[in-house]
Amino acid sequence: MDENAFADALLMMRVFFSENLGSMRRLWWLIAIVLMMVMAHPFVAAQDDDGDSETEIVTHIVEEGDTIDAIAIRYGVTREDILRRNNIEDPRLIFVGQEIVVIGPEINTPTPEPGADGGGDFGPATATTDPALIVDENVFLATPTITPTFAPAPVVAASQVADPAALNPAVRTGVVCVSMFQDSNRNRIHENEEFLLPDGNIIITQGETIINEYTTDGRNEPRCFDDVNTGQYSVRAQAPPGFGMTTPEQLQLEVVSGETVELLFGAAEGVAPAQPPPADDTAAVVAQTDNAPPPEDVSFVDTLIDNSGLLVFGLAVFVLVGGLGLSLIVRRR
Repeated sequence: MDENAFADALLMMRVFFSENLGSMRRLWWLIAIVLMMVMAHPFVAAQDDDGDSETEIVTHIVEEGDTIDAIAIRYGVTREDILRRNNIEDPRLIFVGQEIVVIGPEINTPTPEPGADGGGDFGPATATTDPALIVDENVFLATPTITPTFAPAPVVAASQVADPAALNPAVRTGVVCVSMFQDSNRNRIHENEEFLLPDGNIIITQGETIINEYTTDGRNEPRCFDDVNTGQYSVRAQAPPGFGMTTPEQLQLEVVSGETVELLFGAAEGVAPAQPPPADDTAAVVAQTDNAPPPEDVSFVDTLIDNSGLLVFGLAVFVLVGGLGLSLIVRRR
């Protein structure tokens, strides 16, 4: 019975006495009615929560398809109540079979101090009280809610993270990966059925300097060389014994900062290895010509004497041919 009902009962008693002062029987009936009303509707006083009183605990086992909002609506509580009682920071991180306290004692969470780790600017904490929640018949529970007010720290999305090579101007290296395969059909293309070749030798040079040298094992390729400085390089491959290269033996390579380059060399069994070109003798011939003494001046008479044999032979041929022609003319006459 609340205060308004009790006041109405007193008003009824006053009216009754003013109109029926001589009737004691009705007085006793009125007193009996008031006592019955008081016994039927006892006063419920709010109890101070001193931490020693026992509170009924209501739990829920998470099933497939459950969410924090759905559980809160089912039990007539708020999402914040469930998150606070179960110390849950992200309402999406619940799992099937998890036991969640829907109604129960509060979990004291320390209020972070200004300047502590976690980011954000903290302001004064404000306390609010949710409306009374009916747990059981004639039992009322007031739920205090402590809500700290602070400005959350900004969150950077993953898509906003830039390439480390672009952020660090000192990054000036790339990656070079090499391997050698058995080019069975000699088409210079590494196909699925073509295996990696062991005992192939691959050398990376820059000018006259050998930067990296690697012998393939047929299992751990491609072999990648990290932190190769940007610039121009030559990569030369040598086939294993009994094999010949089907792809070019030497390639020119430009390493770009932050990029990865993969080189595939092909070799096949029975292919004759490329022979080095013969040595160029042009320089030696030129050198010999340059060192030869200048020719001596020869007179016309000396030239005739040196060629006298040829002159005699030519003259004899001329006389013979002329004699044969002359004899043919005489016979015709």
